[in-house]
Amino acid sequence: MIIINGDHCFEVDQDGFLNKADYEEKIAEIYREEFAFAYKLNQFMYKVYDELRLESVDKIGCFFLSTYIKIHRDVQSALLLASRGLQDQVKVIVRSMLDKLMVMKAVERNKQNYKKWIEHARWERNRLIEDIQKGKKGLAHLQDAIPIDTGGHKGKPISQYKWAKLAGMEEHYNVVYRLFSGNIHPSEPSYEDDLCIEDDKISAFLVGPRTENMNRLLVTIFEYALMTLEIIVNYFQISNTAYETLKSDFAMLKNKEFPDCLGD
Repeated sequence: MIIINGDHCFEVDQDGFLNKADYEEKIAEIYREEFAFAYKLNQFMYKVYDELRLESVDKIGCFFLSTYIKIHRDVQSALLLASRGLQDQVKVIVRSMLDKLMVMKAVERNKQNYKKWIEHARWERNRLIEDIQKGKKGLAHLQDAIPIDTGGHKGKPISQYKWAKLAGMEEHYNVVYRLFSGNIHPSEPSYEDDLCIEDDKISAFLVGPRTENMNRLLVTIFEYALMTLEIIVNYFQISNTAYETLKSDFAMLKNKEFPDCLGD
């Protein structure tokens, strides 16, 4: 939970951004086993920070740690949203997790891919600078905030699908990333999800919590969290006994109902 320390600054305890009550919400009670695992997962993800030893010159280690922190926050955000039945928003967060995980996994598989990430970042930065210089609307306030790159490096873009291929995660890209894109953009399937249509007429607006198939979403969250943890455990050579136990518990949970589950 969020606490205030002796210096009157906000911090989190071993439960992070989640409170005990979040695991006891009515929807969490429906998916009791999943949220019991979520509690163990979140606790372990916080314990990992105590095991990390990072050198500031280790650029790839810094990249992995920063990405891990972001994905960990995504996990907690998704769990909080899931406990309230905000299913569309959970899918948005899951897609965001996958965005970052595919790059992280690609770099783990081949450290040279880190340079591709740097090149893509440089390309995005220079594209923004060019738009500022062109006077595109809404960017005038950034005129002096972003220094012009005088190195002459334009950078090189890389698509998310290419990251998926580099990561060996094309199936995740097709099953989760592409389908959940509809929950970010105003797609027709997402539009219809919020309406109850009978005989070609709208009979009701679905504005309340959505709970159907929430266990599939939770399993997907857990899978991506564990994939992220595996990268961290291996790279930083953290004792993996607790991780292997967590992974075994997840396998039992996943195979109980969804032997082939990847997404929804």
